Amino acid sequence: MRAQHLVFLFVLSLVACSETAKEPQTPNPTPLATPAAPTDPAPVADASALYRQAVCVGCHGPKLEGGVLGPVLTGLSAHWNREDLARFFADPESFVASVPRIAEQKAKYSMPMPPAAGLSEAERLALADWLLQH
Repeated sequence: MRAQHLVFLFVLSLVACSETAKEPQTPNPTPLATPAAPTDPAPVADASALYRQAVCVGCHGPKLEGGVLGPVLTGLSAHWNREDLARFFADPESFVASVPRIAEQKAKYSMPMPPAAGLSEAERLALADWLLQH
């Protein structure tokens, strides 16, 4: 009888240990609804980095001072708003054809303004915001 009690206690301890050793099971919740897509573009962390990344610095200088290849980029808020400047980055030639001031600027420099084809609309807007603050 004592052997039966020992076997019973041994089995009971195995069952008890195996139950405590198991990881607790948590239900895998499923979302009730798909989150809405953001309406605004993702924020751009550093527009000054975009300026360098898009190689604007090559013609306009590291301090926006301009040079032989491109004009000074300070004081742009006197002639530009955010949306127009961002559109200019995307298609500078369309502004040359329609804005006499831009056509005059183009005639002063040997290098035409290239389109910022590698920048998204959000990045062009961020770059415009940053430049308009200088």
